[in-house]
Amino acid sequence: MSRIAALDKYISDDIRRHGNRLSELEKKITNVYQEFTATEALDDDTLFANEDDEEEESAFVMYVFCLAICRTRS
Repeated sequence: MSRIAALDKYISDDIRRHGNRLSELEKKITNVYQEFTATEALDDDTLFANEDDEEEESAFVMYVFCLAICRTRS
């Protein structure tokens, strides 16, 4: 086998191998994206409920609080 043929085979095999890996990663990313976008978004009434009640926090406030905690951990 000539050096050119060996190089061509090496490149072709590498492209197929990485192409398969990229295809699998694309499928995983697509599945995760669909999973995250499948959940319903909170409407404004739910998000800002209990704004006037100091005892209970709204979903928005709790979300911001959770984000702050997550950011400090990373």
